[in-house]
This record gives sequence, structure tokens and C-alpha cells, in this order.
Amino acid sequence: MVSSPDVSPLQLHYSGNKLLFVLSAESDALAELPADYEQLLNTRLAEILADSRPLSVEVSLAGRAGITSRQLGSLIALQKVLRPRFGRIPLTGVSDGVRHLLSRTHIDTLFDVA
Repeated sequence: MVSSPDVSPLQLHYSGNKLLFVLSAESDALAELPADYEQLLNTRLAEILADSRPLSVEVSLAGRAGITSRQLGSLIALQKVLRPRFGRIPLTGVSDGVRHLLSRTHIDTLFDVA
């Protein structure tokens, strides 16, 4: 089994055939996303994504009444990295406030918002 790489400001729980990304609390988020965050995700997830076994993926926003621009940026970068393999990524536990933000910014079109 591949160990879970650091994908801050997201947390990755990798078990069996499931990838679960959890959005870190704002206090745990980086002050600023690195300019090459998408590339960092690509590199850190390369071994997992290269695995030919069937995998499912989900991003949990449970417990988040709102999200910051940094958190939103991390979700967009993650979506760009995962989309070639998984298509639209499911977002779960989306509060009404976050759902509204995703809709107003049209970012809801990038994800499968549950």
C-alpha cells in the first residue's frame, strides 16, 4: 500500500481502493498556496494515480460553513489533477453557504456537488 502523501492544505485518507480528501480547517491552511501547487499535487499523487487498480475518490467539505479563497484554490488545483482519471469529483458534506459560493463562481460545474 502506498502511504498517504502530504497534500496540504488538504488531508488525504487513502485506504484500500478509496481516496478521501478532506479540506483542512482555515487555521490549518497555508497562509498562501504555492504558485506551483497543482504541480506539487501532481507529483505527490503520481504513485497513487499510476496504480491501475480501481479507485474511487471523494472530497469532504463536512463541517465547513464557508471556505476561503485559498481553500477554493486548493480544490480547483486538486480537480485539475484528478479529473483525467476520475472525471467530475464528488464533493460531499457541502453546506448551503459553500454551495452558494460554488454556484455563484460556477465552480460547481467542475465537481459533482452532493
